[in-house]
Amino acid sequence: MRIKEKLKDFKNRLIDRHMYSVIVGLIIIFVAVFAYEAKMSADYKNQLNMQYSRAFNELVQHVSTIETNLAKGVVITDPKTMIRLSNDTYAKAASASSNLGQLPLSDVLIENTAKFLSQVGDFTYTLSLRYMDNPLVTDEEQNTMLSLSRYAVTLKDSLYELQGKVSSGEYQFKNPSKFGGAVALASGMEQIEKNFKDYPSLIYDGPFSDHVQTKESSLLSMQGEISFEEAQSRVPSIVSEERNGEIKYEGECGGRLPTYMFSVTPKNAQKNRRITLQLTKKGGMLLQMLDNRSVYEQKIEIDEAKAKASEYLSQHGIFNMQNSYFEIKNNIVTINYAYKADNVIYYPDLIKVKVALDSGEILGFEASGYIMNHTERQLPQTTLSNEEAAKKLSRVVNVENSQLCMIPTNAASEVYCWEFKCHVDEKTFLIYLNAETGREENVLMLLQTEGGMLTI
Repeated sequence: MRIKEKLKDFKNRLIDRHMYSVIVGLIIIFVAVFAYEAKMSADYKNQLNMQYSRAFNELVQHVSTIETNLAKGVVITDPKTMIRLSNDTYAKAASASSNLGQLPLSDVLIENTAKFLSQVGDFTYTLSLRYMDNPLVTDEEQNTMLSLSRYAVTLKDSLYELQGKVSSGEYQFKNPSKFGGAVALASGMEQIEKNFKDYPSLIYDGPFSDHVQTKESSLLSMQGEISFEEAQSRVPSIVSEERNGEIKYEGECGGRLPTYMFSVTPKNAQKNRRITLQLTKKGGMLLQMLDNRSVYEQKIEIDEAKAKASEYLSQHGIFNMQNSYFEIKNNIVTINYAYKADNVIYYPDLIKVKVALDSGEILGFEASGYIMNHTERQLPQTTLSNEEAAKKLSRVVNVENSQLCMIPTNAASEVYCWEFKCHVDEKTFLIYLNAETGREENVLMLLQTEGGMLTI
């Protein structure tokens, strides 16, 4: 009996020791994993802070160069010097914008600073292009340069001050510490943003000019505003009878083209099928429509799809539209249309129509270009003849055909051009020459792919 008890006692001690060893082993593993994770987290934070520091310091350097260049630009008169300076300023502004975007800041906090950098780059790039044709700086351009220069001084000085506080540890790239007194960098940038509260509107020939951002629709300028009930009453005719179903009002969308938004869930449709629409508050025109139906096979040819799209445009009161290029994805073809009148094609008046290649059903519509730009134009009285314009082309091209057209510019304006479709070896190009001066305005290359014809 004693032997049995001794054996049992020995067994229990073994178990206790074994459990003790297991527990100790688990604790060691836990501590090791925790230490490893802590080290990895610390390394990641250090690496992230190094990236933030580099981006911030480069931002300060680029803004300093921008300020110097703008100050020089106010007094420079030599066109070659101005072109070099403008190109450098454009590059520095692009880099500064990139650095600003890498910082741990909310878009709301840096909206004005980002706009300033975009306008600096855009303005100086536009200036360098114009100097190639006209080396005389206008009073308006000089005043814009002077205004940008003054704000650049303020931004540079503020960033220098912020850089000093970051170096001293008073400001950090992360949120304020629970135990420390450091302030997050966002607080400093918020103060810098206040320096731009009286930032003036800048008007020049570029995509970030304030007149471009606030441009109103030419087509809707004289139209009255409709209620959302009236807009909703137009939805059934847009989506077609076979797709009608539950219509839901989704609210309003602002911007340059304020709209009412709706969604339609078709009756007896495939699961999760939904059609979304936007109608302009002025005039109640269809701005956008998208049907998310999946298309699994192609049964109709492109020509039939184009006919379906043209018919859809006519049904909605949009006429004289010429199709140009198209792209096929997931058995859905997107066809580009532009307005054409008196043998002139107006590319700014753009509409895109999506057609399902299994049935010819219209699955998408987008008309912002048409609604923003369609209007009666007054064409120039004096233009180059087709033959005169063709003489300005490169001698290596073979011209297939040509036509008069209006093309958009980055400054939301238009240029009247001769469009020449040309070939060099096996490549096809569209060359646009100003119909008044013969200046080369743009060159695009046509790319034939399995998915359609694209321009690059």
